[in-house]
This record gives sequence, C-alpha cells and structure tokens, in this order.
Amino acid sequence: MQPCLPGVRPFDRAFDQLFAFGIDPLESGGLPSDQPSDWPVEPDVREYVRRSRATLDSALTAHGFADWAGDHDAAMLLNVAIEHRLMHAETLAYMLHQLPLDQKTAQPQVPIADPGRLRLGMLEIPAGPVTLGLSRHDPASFGWDNEYDGHRVEVPAFSIDRYKVTNRQYLKFVEDDGYRDPGAWTAEDWAWIAEQGIMHPLFWRRAGSGWRYRGMFHEIELPLDWPVYVSHAEARAYAAWAGKALPTEEQWQRACCGTPEGRDRPFPWGAEAPKPRHG
Repeated sequence: MQPCLPGVRPFDRAFDQLFAFGIDPLESGGLPSDQPSDWPVEPDVREYVRRSRATLDSALTAHGFADWAGDHDAAMLLNVAIEHRLMHAETLAYMLHQLPLDQKTAQPQVPIADPGRLRLGMLEIPAGPVTLGLSRHDPASFGWDNEYDGHRVEVPAFSIDRYKVTNRQYLKFVEDDGYRDPGAWTAEDWAWIAEQGIMHPLFWRRAGSGWRYRGMFHEIELPLDWPVYVSHAEARAYAAWAGKALPTEEQWQRACCGTPEGRDRPFPWGAEAPKPRHG
C-alpha cells in the first residue's frame, strides 16, 4: 500500500487516477474488462466528490479569480473543468428530456414572454472578412484544441434568415410529407429516418388535428413561434425542401460577429458582456 498524506483517504489517490481516465480508449485498443464488483462503492465516491469540491472552493476563495487569471496554466485547468462540467450538464439535459414525464419531478419554470409574431424574412450580409478560431497568443481566451489557430477568411455575400427556423415554418415541411420524400434527404439521412421510422420531430406528438410539444416537465400546445428542435439531418432536409442550405461556419460567423467594415465583434450585439436582456 502506498502511504498517503495526513487527512487524505487511501482511495483518493486511486480515484484521482480513475476519474482522470475519462473515456480515453485503452492503449491495447481493446474494451475495458472491469466488472461491477471492481467499481467503487457510492459512499466513497460521494465523499471523494465532496472533498474535491471543498479543496477547489478553498483554493478559489484563498486566491480569487483575478489571481487565477494571471496564471495561464491554472486558468486553463479551471476553464477546462468548468467547460467539461457544462458539457456533461448538456448531455444529461438531453437524456432527461427524453424520459417520460411521469418519471420526473417538475421544477419551477421561468415565465416566457410572448414576443408576438416574428418579422420573418432574410437579411443581406455583404461580402467581407471574418476571423475563424482563436489566437494562441491571447492569454485571455480559452478554447479546445480544434479551435486553433485563428485565421482570416473572405466570405462572399449571402442572405440568411433573420431568425432561426420556427415550429410554424417546419410544420409546413411536415404537412408537405417531407418525411416521406427521399428527394429532400441525403442518402445517409434517408436511410436513418427510414430505419428508425421517424415521421416528425422527436418531441412533437400528434393530437387530433394539431400537435403537442413535450418539454422537460410538461406537454404543451406546439408553440409555433419557438425555434424548432430537430437533428442536423432534419435541419438539412428542411433547408433542401425550402430551396436553401444550412449556413457554413464562415457564413454563420460573418453573420453574427462580422461588421460591414470588416472588423470582428466579440458578440452579435457588440462588445458589451452578455446580460439577460441579450437573450
């Protein structure tokens, strides 16, 4: 047995190694051979999590975020931890959304204001440059490995919808038998929906002559002016049916963060830090 520091439980060192492994494949290329009997017991895991959080909270309280920001390596690790946790939260949200409503306990929801009918239409985006990716020389930026290096690209003029595609717009695709028309789908996408028997978006349910939408905790009448929630395959098929195409990365970046004179904006509304009203 390896000796441990005072106050550190014997399983902490093993857990450090276990949870650092993540989903990386085995060096042999094979599958893990561990059995449930090899896994740690829940109380030990919960205690490890509690102690890890307490250690991190203590370090943040003692030094403050300003001190962390001045240490590039420490700030990088902290950002990785935060972003990694957000990624798991997003995945869990997908999974929980698909659970039957009677298997979840409803939580209070923030009221959603009715914005009224949207002024649909397309916006003309002039040709111009835009920056893709991040600079390795900017100590204030954080990104994953596939977000480097930053580079400038020229984007030809194009038109883009003012808003995301709404349920109202997508409903026309459904009513026009878009899910029965292989001409709107790529061969791979058509094989997928045919095999799965998909005939409408995942969270839509036919109710008489109309549709219902299943949210996280409640089912409601399909909100026609909300953005439609579909897979990439469905989005691509809708765009083809509408005689359009999904925006490329360059077009999306140019539309949301580019300017007529060619410089980039940090956010679609400018340089001001995000606030609730920007949503």
